[in-house]
Amino acid sequence: MLSLPDPACAIDDEMRVEIDAGWAGRVRLTFRKQRYSRPRAKSSFVAWFCRHAEPVARTGQGAGVEN
Repeated sequence: MLSLPDPACAIDDEMRVEIDAGWAGRVRLTFRKQRYSRPRAKSSFVAWFCRHAEPVARTGQGAGVEN
């Protein structure tokens, strides 16, 4: 989440980021901008929240080939 831009300044409402999740391999996270305000507050806030995570398919690099 630290690699995402400030949600208040971001143009897009949805961002995708790929990370290395250790034993799970590469994972693609989909973040969405959410606006919220406290009850009776005159100001609102914007934050990123993760909506979806999916494994990224491995490419042929580094794959062992049996003869």
